[in-house]
Amino acid sequence: MAMSEALSICCIPVSWPSGLGELGRSLALAAALREAWPRARVHLVLNRDLPPRTRALVPESYTVTWLSTSPTCDDAGVRAALHACRPELVLFDNAGTWRQCRAASRGGARTVFISSRPQTRARGADPRWLAWLDEHWLIGPSALEGTPSARQRLAMRIAGTAVRAWQTLFTPSHPAQRARTRRAAGCADAPYICFVPGGGGGVIEGHSAMTLFADAAEAVARRTGRICVLLEGPLHQGHSPQRRGVTVQHVAHAQAIDLMSDAELVVVGAGSSLLHALAQLRVCVTTMTGGTDQALRAHTYAARGLAVATAPRADALADAACALLADAPRRNALRQRIVAAGLRNDLPHAVAALLRLVASPAGSAR
Repeated sequence: MAMSEALSICCIPVSWPSGLGELGRSLALAAALREAWPRARVHLVLNRDLPPRTRALVPESYTVTWLSTSPTCDDAGVRAALHACRPELVLFDNAGTWRQCRAASRGGARTVFISSRPQTRARGADPRWLAWLDEHWLIGPSALEGTPSARQRLAMRIAGTAVRAWQTLFTPSHPAQRARTRRAAGCADAPYICFVPGGGGGVIEGHSAMTLFADAAEAVARRTGRICVLLEGPLHQGHSPQRRGVTVQHVAHAQAIDLMSDAELVVVGAGSSLLHALAQLRVCVTTMTGGTDQALRAHTYAARGLAVATAPRADALADAACALLADAPRRNALRQRIVAAGLRNDLPHAVAALLRLVASPAGSAR
């Protein structure tokens, strides 16, 4: 396609009220694609049960098909959405079925499956998917997040499905925007600790991840006297947790990136936000805040010396954070290992790959 033509993009992320990583990644990719291709039209397929603040993250210029469940569970709804928006490019983020991929491909779209968890890697290597899939993207450092097996890679090679590995994808923070976000949070000039319980919808042993992180932030503020900023993600429902010495900020993806990027220390759930913080060379204390993959990720990153992992308890998070704040040599050693690991934001490279995919002659991409 020529850049002067309109480009229709359909993003199909996992869509539950408990996790925001896939929707955040879809919005970051869509925004970057529209910067590169101004005439691009964006359509999303989402669960209508998402909280109002999460639904409000979708720009008004985008169109949305609202389903009664996450897209993977509704073949008919996704096929109807594809028929309505007629996309040239479809991105399945840890979501979808091979039937949906077949419908997209038969409709003339280029198709990409994005996997960021071990249990979804296999989906993008299933022969039923491979018959219709142009590219499979692996999100996360391969040495830490795992890769498809040799058999799966062979199947993808035979099918002609391109495999690309990206470390993490997020909207980058820019100095002017970051300064505005810090001023709004009341920490323009002072060091601060950033507490990031993911999108805010996680539940641990029946307790809200927001409550857990709020309690930890209050303990750190009391014990250290430092400014503690708690990011209340758009999936959190109910009253904001108010704690002495803790500033609560209602943030979307871009503001969360801004506040993590300058923090002295980030206390963060072991989902996508952990990768975003590490890619910005932040020292992190991490724990699981929901997803089944998070406990393994926290343990793996800690074993490589890239983060400090704790049990999902407020006292454990506070103890680990205070110990790091009191130990500058340990923080420096962690930061050096993060730098050596080469973690980075691959959003520009991912967008370039998508532009090449949609611009290539029909039939040449696979």
